[in-house]
Formats: sequence, structure tokens, C-alpha cells
Amino acid sequence: QRRFIADAAHELRSPLTALSVQAQNLRKADSLDAMRERFSPLQAGIERARQLTEQLLNLARIQAGSSTESIVDIPALARELIADYLPAAEAKGIDLGLDEGARFSLQAASESLRLIIGNALENAVEYTLLGGEVTLRLGTDGEMAVIDVVDNGPGIPPDECGRVFDAFYRIAGTHEPGSGLGLAIAREAATRLGGEVSLKN
Repeated sequence: QRRFIADAAHELRSPLTALSVQAQNLRKADSLDAMRERFSPLQAGIERARQLTEQLLNLARIQAGSSTESIVDIPALARELIADYLPAAEAKGIDLGLDEGARFSLQAASESLRLIIGNALENAVEYTLLGGEVTLRLGTDGEMAVIDVVDNGPGIPPDECGRVFDAFYRIAGTHEPGSGLGLAIAREAATRLGGEVSLKN
């Protein structure tokens, strides 16, 4: 917990320092064009800080176990999430679809399920190349409910598959924005629901 707090403080300090510098640069702009040019990175920095703060709050909520459980209609939740990520997928020409191999409900905290599946979809859409495919597939394995997000993106180096679940860990050379918290939160949420999150190439 001490290490996590130290990491979180560091991760928040960096974007906030950058925002402070960008705000000072904006103040020094001597024309409307210069202001517009300097406003864009400031806006992007604010969005990154907002996302990081939101993820830290999500993790705190999950660890506190404060969510209420209910019967969640998984195909209905899946359709909602597909609709949420469709604009981002269409912008990259990605074929995003739903394969309802099985219909089932789960007794769970719906926000936790939304967070787990949403994280997998977000990563798939973000890292799959232009014109690729992402499918959210619902199925069963015996008594087990199985929710897969399958994509034809570049995959993850085998020796990194375990490490990407560590809080704040990011694969070297990754240029996409992110804090390295998403998979850590997804795994924590799944564990608390009695489930499991895994990656396969």
C-alpha cells in the first residue's frame, strides 16, 4: 500500500507539473494563434490527469468493496459497451462486433463488470491497427461464464504478459496514452467478484 501511494503520488505529480508549465506558456502567448497552439497540449494534459484520477478512484472503490451486487444481464451490458466504443473503433476503421455464443446473467457489481470488460475493449480498440477486428464474445465453459475480447492487434511479448497487470507498468516503446493502471484495476475487480482476468496471444 505504501508503494502504491508513492507511485500514485509520482504519477499525479508529473502531469500536474506539465500542466503548470503549459499554463505559464499560455500566459506568455502574444497572439491569438499562439494561444490556440499552446491551448491544445494543455487540454490534452488536463484530460490525461482526469483519466488518471478517475482510475485511482475506481481502484480505491474496488479495494473498499463498496459496490452493491445485483443480477446483471450480460448480453445487455455487452451491447451497451459495444455502443460506447463504436465511435473510437469506426474512427480507425475497426470492425467491432458482438458474438453472443451464450446468454447469461451474473450476480455481481455491475460497475465492476463494466470496468473489467470496458478496459479490455478500450485496450483492444486502442492497440489494434487501422482496419483491424475486435470481437466481444460471450460463452460458457461448463459452469463457468466466459467473456472474451478477441482482436488481431500486435499482442504482448510473452515475458511481459504477467507484468502488464502491475500498477503503473507500461511496456517499453508504447506510444499510446495511458497510466498503466487499467489492467491492475480489472484484475483486482475480477478477483473480488470471484473471477479471473487473463491474457493470451
